[in-house]
Amino acid sequence: LKGKTLTMELRCLLWAHVLHSAVYGFTRRFLRENNKELPFTLPWMRFVHGALASSTGASTVPTLYLLEEVIDQSKEGAFRKYINNASAAVLDLKNPEDRHRAEFLAFCQHYQLIKTHGTLFVSDYQGGESLLTDPQIMSSPSLDSRQLFADGNIGKGFESFQNDHVCNKFCEFSELQRDFDFKTNVEGEDSDGVKSMAISVAE
Repeated sequence: LKGKTLTMELRCLLWAHVLHSAVYGFTRRFLRENNKELPFTLPWMRFVHGALASSTGASTVPTLYLLEEVIDQSKEGAFRKYINNASAAVLDLKNPEDRHRAEFLAFCQHYQLIKTHGTLFVSDYQGGESLLTDPQIMSSPSLDSRQLFADGNIGKGFESFQNDHVCNKFCEFSELQRDFDFKTNVEGEDSDGVKSMAISVAE
């Protein structure tokens, strides 16, 4: 069970890397195609690198470990949470720079949901100023039975996105759609179809 749990955590981290990177690809393409410049600073944030390691020692049964890049507080500041996995609402952050980062991460969620045709988005955004860790992947209830992601994949957190998410300057500047009805995607497939799961980061 422990090994399965660690595998799920690593899977969430890998998916978070891809989904988060897709946002930067979209932003670069949007600016280029529309000949625009951002009127505000775009936070540069990424998820820590991680891997599974095993050790047998004197036992024949290997012990699994999840290894993650260290978030150095002397460089990244105090650990803080920007958005939790129970709601897509930005947490009440007093520091203006933290609030700015949190709004960017809320924009990331908005874009990820559109990119995956209402299927997935990253949640539980937490960490330092630029390094993030321990993400959860929130998925449509139609995918829950496949046990793709960890226990933090809360159905209520996914279903309440439309009510909890508040579009901010990032969403508005990028002209993201506000219609979250993804019963069918642009190609006419059901939102849980295979093509809706394809995510390209090379935009």
